[in-house]
Amino acid sequence: MNKSIYIDSEIQISFTERGKGTPLIFIHGLGSNKRAFEKNIIYLEKYYRCISLDLPGYGGSTKLDPKVSLSFYARSVVGLVKKLNIQKAVVVGHSMGAQIAVITALMENTIVDKLILTAPAGFEVFNEYQKTWFESISRPEMYANLSSDQIIQNFELNFYDFPEDAAFMIEDRFDIIKDKHYFNFYCKLIHYGTMSMLNEPVFGRLKEIRQECLVVFGTHDQLIPNRFLNPKENPESIARTGSNEIRRSSYKMIDRAGHFVMWEQADQFNALLHQHLEGIRSKT
Repeated sequence: MNKSIYIDSEIQISFTERGKGTPLIFIHGLGSNKRAFEKNIIYLEKYYRCISLDLPGYGGSTKLDPKVSLSFYARSVVGLVKKLNIQKAVVVGHSMGAQIAVITALMENTIVDKLILTAPAGFEVFNEYQKTWFESISRPEMYANLSSDQIIQNFELNFYDFPEDAAFMIEDRFDIIKDKHYFNFYCKLIHYGTMSMLNEPVFGRLKEIRQECLVVFGTHDQLIPNRFLNPKENPESIARTGSNEIRRSSYKMIDRAGHFVMWEQADQFNALLHQHLEGIRSKT
C-alpha cells in the first residue's frame, strides 16, 4: 500500500507498507526507488512488516536541494522510523542504500536491530586519485547527454542476464527524461549521490557496528568492485573483506546474479534473508 508522511516541516517521504510483524526497512540505491524490492516484499510480507521508502529526491518523496549527503539520507530514514513509532527495525539496504544503512546504524544504534547489506557500496575503498576520476565521469551534464542506447546498456550492467520483469526500470528512466525540470534535478542528484558515497566512507568504521549483519553479493556483480580502478578485486573478495570488519557478520554469494542480486535471484535472496532473520540453517 502506497503511503506518505512528513518527517519534518519540509520533507515528505513516500513509502509502501505491507505485512505485519518485525519491521523491515528497505533502502534503495542510487538512481533507483522503492520498487527495487517489490519481488522481495511479495514473499517477505507473509512474515514481516515491510516498509520500502523513496529517499528524498526520488519517486514520490520531496524534491529538495540535490546536494545531498548520505548522512542526510540516514537522518531521513531515522525520521521515518520514529514517525511510524517503530522502536527497532531490521534495515535492508541495496548498494548506496546499504551504505546509508551502515551510517544509520552508526547514527542510531538503538533503532537498528539487524542489517542486511545487499551489494553494499562503501566496502570498496578508493584513494584520492580514484575519487577525482569518479567526479570527472559523474558530472550532471554527462548523465544528461547519454543516448538511449547508453542508458539501456547501463541498466543491463546491473544484471547478469537482464530479465524482462526489470524493463520497468528503463521505462521509469525514460519517463524522467520527459520531465525536463525534474530530469535536470535528477542528473544533479545522481552526481551528488555518487560524490557523497566517496566523501562519506564507512569501511574504516565497520568495526563499530554492533548489530548482526548479513552481506549478500551476486557472483557476477559488474559494478562492485569497479573493474577499471580495482581490477584485481572481485565481488567475493569485497564481500569477504567488508564482512570480516564487522564483528557479527557473515556473507553469502548468489550465483548467476549481478548488482541487482535481490531482483535477479529473488527466490534465493528471500530465502537467505528469511533464514538469517529466523536463525534457520540453510539446507544447502
